[in-house]
Amino acid sequence: MIALQRGPVSCTLEPGLGGSFRSLYVGNRAVLRPTASLRPDILGTACFPLVPFANRIGYGRLQHAGGAIDLPPDPAATPHAHHGFGWRNRWTVDQQEQSAVKMRYEHRPDAWPWKFEAIQNVELLDGGCALTMSVSNLDSTPMPCGLGFHPYFLRDTRSTIVTAANKVLLAGKDDLPTETAAFRPGRHAIEDLQPFDNLLIDTSGKIGIETGGLSIELLAPHAAGYHVYAPTDAGYFCVEPVSHWPNSFEELDEGKLVLPGSRMEFHVSLIVTGAT
Repeated sequence: MIALQRGPVSCTLEPGLGGSFRSLYVGNRAVLRPTASLRPDILGTACFPLVPFANRIGYGRLQHAGGAIDLPPDPAATPHAHHGFGWRNRWTVDQQEQSAVKMRYEHRPDAWPWKFEAIQNVELLDGGCALTMSVSNLDSTPMPCGLGFHPYFLRDTRSTIVTAANKVLLAGKDDLPTETAAFRPGRHAIEDLQPFDNLLIDTSGKIGIETGGLSIELLAPHAAGYHVYAPTDAGYFCVEPVSHWPNSFEELDEGKLVLPGSRMEFHVSLIVTGAT
């Protein structure tokens, strides 16, 4: 475990556990759900990276370049591939300062037949932190790629999100997207949304979160939307900035491919803007 500090802002991270956050605090106020256990499961952490894809690839079947690639199901989302590979593997620390760290994950070809390198930079800011994820394609053919982060927020009866989204991508019984539907922009109480596991289609670059007495801005200028996960009666909810829609690699536009020798980047900031 490593610890970073900048004035009243502090965080702890576990490079060996999926490059995850254990905590993020401003003063004594938790911005993210703190990790409770000394030996946590990755799903019990405060935040983890999504690389080289976010959410699900349906039934692990990736259509690419006229063929199909079969990916192993993830235990948290069987029978689908889920959230890429970075969260299920160790990261190494390349560089650490008092308020910043650079972590690396190297992927050797396996069921995912591309060699790539992911870099996650964490930098503490006044009131929060900045996250940058980059992926370099070290292979000889174009690689499908999408990026994101999976932060967990503590939930109370007043937890809300404030979004510019006017559409939502709805998931069906198999947890894969089925259709888009209208969504009301503005403030939504998490209790009114539950259960919810859908992508808010919002390219405004920001979403507001109010919970635990804090007002938080989640800024992601290149996000395709924010996947909101609010299970019924849980003590947390997730607002995940992602660069692509779930199960969307069958439509491989330029924004979802990394050419050999090229790199894709994704930037996110979490900023506490006030107390409520």
